[in-house]
Amino acid sequence: MPNLTLLQAGDNPLTGAFPQFQLANVQTLGFTSCSFSSVPDLTTSCPNLQSIGIYHNAENLDVNQNMCDTFGAGSFGVATGYTKTCSS
Repeated sequence: MPNLTLLQAGDNPLTGAFPQFQLANVQTLGFTSCSFSSVPDLTTSCPNLQSIGIYHNAENLDVNQNMCDTFGAGSFGVATGYTKTCSS
């Protein structure tokens, strides 16, 4: 399991303090999924974002399903365009 870094909603891992974290699992409130591909602003892309985004190294794509199972419905997006969506 990769190291997880908790960031506040709206943080941009591509220009912020954690540029190495590009993959996000977003917990939404009232929706089963929330997708984004460039992580421009989580609060804009996901207006019903519960509170935080959970980021981990984009190379560990094999843990996507595990993240879905652990944290519930959400979407995974990487700035390069890779997107994986899981539903509850």
